Amino acid sequence: MPASCASSTTWRARRYRASAPRASRLLEDAEADALAYLDLPYAHHRRLRTNNVQERANRELKRRSRVVQVFPSRRPLIRMLGAVFSEMDEDWEARRWFSEESIAQALASAAPAAPSRAYEGTAEEHARRIIDVVLADNPIGRRAA
Repeated sequence: MPASCASSTTWRARRYRASAPRASRLLEDAEADALAYLDLPYAHHRRLRTNNVQERANRELKRRSRVVQVFPSRRPLIRMLGAVFSEMDEDWEARRWFSEESIAQALASAAPAAPSRAYEGTAEEHARRIIDVVLADNPIGRRAA
């Protein structure tokens, strides 16, 4: 990861330590994971840092749910969601997002040492801390999750 990105993230985390200690701690804990894509070749960055897949899924769900307008119960809604996501999964299986050459380049330039974890405890505990911070800042509360 470029040093300028790491120092920028660290600076932001320190800046908010007094006013938002939990958010600051979250920034510090997530730094290595959030900036991991920077270790890959530059040609991969755009696809890795965007959420186009999520936006496309949301557009497709809206398009299909507008036709129905009102679902009689949750089951038809869940069935439609499952069908949309199943179709998207099949599309993803058939499509190659990165060429074999670019993947080989990424593997060749990868650092041999595994990155150290930026958080303490298990991955599940780390995920729980992240979820708790998000829910604490959510005005709707746990219903949004």
